Amino acid sequence: MAKVRGRVEAINDTGMKINGEWWNFSKYHEAAIPNEGDLVEVELKDKWIKSVQFFNKEKKVKETVDRDTRISRLALLNTATAILTTHKEPIGTFQVIKTAKELEDYVFQEELEEVASENQEDEDVPF
Repeated sequence: MAKVRGRVEAINDTGMKINGEWWNFSKYHEAAIPNEGDLVEVELKDKWIKSVQFFNKEKKVKETVDRDTRISRLALLNTATAILTTHKEPIGTFQVIKTAKELEDYVFQEELEEVASENQEDEDVPF
């Protein structure tokens, strides 16, 4: 296995360019996808990216979220946007992120709490 370290110069659906050379994403290895300008170290098998580690100012930093969590968060952002577009007033990014975070907290909580029964003891179901 080879490793390449450098700043991501360009990125597209099939790979990324580091130090003037393109490396391909593998469908067999779920590597984190960086942004242009990120400093990364890429573990390679031939021309295929096996894993990506992120660095900040030459110091190694822990990746904050895994791929599955990122996919879940993107879906939650879509759901939050759909919910908020039913409001009459325009929505902002902050509102979308706040709503998505509330949904994420609910989805990823360890133990399901009966929030509905605490907050809506005497309320009728609206449908």
